[in-house]
Amino acid sequence: MSKNLKYSQYKQDKFVDIYFKKKDNGFFLDIGAYDGVSFSNSYFLEKERGWAGICIEPNPVVFVQLKINRLSQNYNVCISDTEGSVVFRKVVGYSEMLSGILEFMDQKHIDRINDECAKYNSNFEDIRVESKNLNAILKSNNIRHIDYLSIDTEGAESTIIKSIDLNEINIEFLTIENNDSSDELRFYLKDKGYKCIKSVTDDFFIKTSRSLLYFRLQVFLFVLAYTWRKKFPLISKTEKRIKSMIKKL
Repeated sequence: MSKNLKYSQYKQDKFVDIYFKKKDNGFFLDIGAYDGVSFSNSYFLEKERGWAGICIEPNPVVFVQLKINRLSQNYNVCISDTEGSVVFRKVVGYSEMLSGILEFMDQKHIDRINDECAKYNSNFEDIRVESKNLNAILKSNNIRHIDYLSIDTEGAESTIIKSIDLNEINIEFLTIENNDSSDELRFYLKDKGYKCIKSVTDDFFIKTSRSLLYFRLQVFLFVLAYTWRKKFPLISKTEKRIKSMIKKL
């Protein structure tokens, strides 16, 4: 991966690329895709590796930009265990990425939205959004294999995973945002044959028989460096200055 290409917030796309050994023409499913570029876990795969895929984003305002930004099939729906509609808390402004299905938000997340809306003078509104079962979308597109699945839905991750018929759909690599249901999901996916590797804000789940020693090492080094920079921000700033000076030489 070019050092100038960075779309994921915590290098999720880099680790997917490492695992698949720079594979071309794979298939991804991105649930909670936002505008398709900002902090996207799948944009690099589509743009630089030629992957095809599906992006799903329930926020109707952001979805307009997603359709412009991406070549993938795009769905403006919420993924849920039922078909119909759900109440979607649409945050406007700085904290827009905190939007999600209201019934799956815990009090901690609701409080965070309230605090950030107050802090950054933004707001939110609750709207009705169409909800669809993921199996129905995959079946209508005749999809039985997914190389990479990214889920970032502010609380609905567990419901989405458990709604997927993993006996019918083969998913090799998943990244799922850490939240209060993470332990439950780890046990659930372990029973389905997945190996779990923890990163900074996500869990990586991989279904493979091959050794993951090198991949685990790469994730470990990234987490170590991230933790170090968080703990010693002055050192991190100095490091950035030095790199900037070297580039100018």
